[in-house]
Amino acid sequence: MRTLFSLLLLITFVTSNFAHASKILFAYDTSSYQRDAANFYNILSIEHDVTFLNLFTDTASNLSDYEQIFVFDLSPLADNSANHLFNYQEIANWYQQKQNKNVITDGRILSSLWTSSSNQALGFNDGQENPMLLNYAEQMALRGGGLFLGTDHCTPASVNLATFCDGINTLNSLIGIDSFTGNFMAEPRIAIVDEASPLYVESATFKSARFQHSTIDDPSHTITATSTGSASPLGLQSNGLIFKSFAVSPTDSFYNPTPHNTLISYSFSEPLTGTVEVPEPSTIWLFLCSPLIWFITRKHRITQELLSEIPKARVTT
Repeated sequence: MRTLFSLLLLITFVTSNFAHASKILFAYDTSSYQRDAANFYNILSIEHDVTFLNLFTDTASNLSDYEQIFVFDLSPLADNSANHLFNYQEIANWYQQKQNKNVITDGRILSSLWTSSSNQALGFNDGQENPMLLNYAEQMALRGGGLFLGTDHCTPASVNLATFCDGINTLNSLIGIDSFTGNFMAEPRIAIVDEASPLYVESATFKSARFQHSTIDDPSHTITATSTGSASPLGLQSNGLIFKSFAVSPTDSFYNPTPHNTLISYSFSEPLTGTVEVPEPSTIWLFLCSPLIWFITRKHRITQELLSEIPKARVTT
């Protein structure tokens, strides 16, 4: 009887967390970051029904079945093949037909996903931003679905550094928003977040040691910016959307964020279709649910073979 009661409690917790589960298309293109793409896919799969699409080798179909589309562009090439252009147009058509045109743009998505000694030096634990990435999908689900656009730096800092935005900027243009631009890696390697934003999840953030030991009184929480990032769209767009900043990289003058270094921005439609507040599960519930989460992520996990479909010849330095 006690076991049955515990099982009922577990089911109640799980169903409450799946209240806003969405059907998501994870559309990716990468030649060197397959592991990070798989990691992102698996994070979303914890609470959502996720299907993956290789933008280079696959063709999109029946997109009306999806409530959200996550685009992950970490390819250093032009990405203008017939397949790419077909998929971008199909995604744009899907987006234009949506009543609620919610968008999140992330110009430093790699910083959220990869493991790095620089992250650990800042006091940031691997996987710490996973709740924030899940919250992206949750916040769009509350508002009727939407489009996530994630990439890395755009403008090469040198002739030897790749640019990752060419493909995704084609999609930006098709839906009438500004391109990802630039290359930002200012010290300290952090991004200051807006704690009033619906994208904010406290457990995903940390206090920068540089701010803690400075004379500047800055109560803000930060996320990492240990990969080179690009500035995302901000302000009024040609399609009428207005993008707000969520995460900005501080300049070398220490605490003067400007529109030119907004790494993450968003534009949400109103009204909401549910409450904005997303309570974080307690440690005991995470412990109790860990076997189920393991099963779900194992069920949805992309194998390395699936993500290595992209020809090795496409890998560049």
